[in-house]
Amino acid sequence: MDLQRKKEEEEKRLAKEAQLGKERKKQEREARKQKEKEKILLEEENRKKAEEERLARKKELEDKLEKEKQKLEEDRKKKKEKEAEEARKAEEARKKKEEERRARKLKEEEERKAEEKKKRDEARRKSSAVAAEVASVLNKETKDAESRPGKEDKSKNKAKDDSEKADGKSEQKKKVEEKSSTEKDEERKKSNAEKIKREEEEARNRAAQEPRKMSLADMLKAAAAALESGGNLDADDEEWEYEDEDYDEED
Repeated sequence: MDLQRKKEEEEKRLAKEAQLGKERKKQEREARKQKEKEKILLEEENRKKAEEERLARKKELEDKLEKEKQKLEEDRKKKKEKEAEEARKAEEARKKKEEERRARKLKEEEERKAEEKKKRDEARRKSSAVAAEVASVLNKETKDAESRPGKEDKSKNKAKDDSEKADGKSEQKKKVEEKSSTEKDEERKKSNAEKIKREEEEARNRAAQEPRKMSLADMLKAAAAALESGGNLDADDEEWEYEDEDYDEED
């Protein structure tokens, strides 16, 4: 009887322990399940948080890029406006410089014309002085020739020829000066001036070799050359004396 009761009690105990073990396992399983669920929820929460942070960083980066883009656009616009302003100022400066150049060129042209007119007036004045001097010399020659036969006529003719050449050169100079407004006339004038300068130099060299004695022909040539080149007829303060190469004065 005791054995049967003990056996039943043992069975009850074992059944109870089995039930307790079963319940404990169930609780453990539910605890693990809850823990896994909490872990999943935590992971989901962390994922959402990470996604939110990623989106926030993305938005921040996009905002930064947009600001940079706007800044670059503004800088490009300012640079374009600055370049346009600089180009406008450069064009204004170029136009101003061109106007100044034209004004300066016009002024130089006016001054050149005024100087040429001054030289022409001076040449005419000297031409008149030379004509008067030549007339005086011819008058003296004429008076001297009246008392001399033969060679006096030859000397007179030579003096007249030299005078005509001098007048011819003076007239030629006037014509050249009147045409000096074009390039062709400028070149021709330059060529004539060089030729006349050479003649003047030759005449002056002859005068330097015999400063106190010159023939009438040489004197007229020197005067004409000086007149053609716009030189000074009074460069030598001493009076020129001339002698006729074809005859000697009689006592």
